[in-house]
Amino acid sequence: MSHLDKTPSMAPKQMRMRSPEAKAARREVLLEAGRKLFLSQNYAEIRVQDIVKSSGLAKGTFYLYFQTKEALFLGVLLAEMQAWVLDLAHALEQAVRVAPKEAEKGTLMPAQLAQIVVLSLSERLLFRRLLALLHPVIEENLDAETALAFKERLASLLAPLSGQLENCFGDFAPGDGLRFLLALNALAIGLEQMSRPTPQMEAILAAPHLAPLKVNFESELTFLLTRLLAGWNAGDVNNG
Repeated sequence: MSHLDKTPSMAPKQMRMRSPEAKAARREVLLEAGRKLFLSQNYAEIRVQDIVKSSGLAKGTFYLYFQTKEALFLGVLLAEMQAWVLDLAHALEQAVRVAPKEAEKGTLMPAQLAQIVVLSLSERLLFRRLLALLHPVIEENLDAETALAFKERLASLLAPLSGQLENCFGDFAPGDGLRFLLALNALAIGLEQMSRPTPQMEAILAAPHLAPLKVNFESELTFLLTRLLAGWNAGDVNNG
């Protein structure tokens, strides 16, 4: 068989390997490998070679999709955030649907909205852990292009959710939906860190007189969000 005879039979395979679907599949394999490792190890312990080994792909393949470990976990975070936004949007839609028909805007009370938001986060441990690492760790090792793309994607994800929140809660003015989400981010990050002490600190907090210092993510976030929403317009600096 001549060289020309071989070329047609090789082309379909090469095309399949280079297709957008194949590229997306390999990227997802790497992301999934990172997810699994992150659920069982500390972030600092995970190396690129660990992700590559877990994925079953070549090390060179990793760098076709991600420049650094941080870039990969940023991709994991974005996927988790997109899923959370969709879940929360659906939950808000369902809550408004069963609200009294005469309530056209602001159908949710502070406690209701707080509960919906907390429930949307309660089972998303991976998302919460990554959020806690985003600003001090992951963003520290991103190139400018990746960082810009991330912030633009983040803005596009949060914009419709912000508007939906403003339609669900009567005290929100235009722009308050996003302000609430930023406050939620700060509270969730802080409480996630406080609710997962080191083994040594957990043993110390087991003492009865130190029990009040233990933090439960769900209950504390519910309390804080309810108070925040209930007093949203109290002493509004914009109103003098």
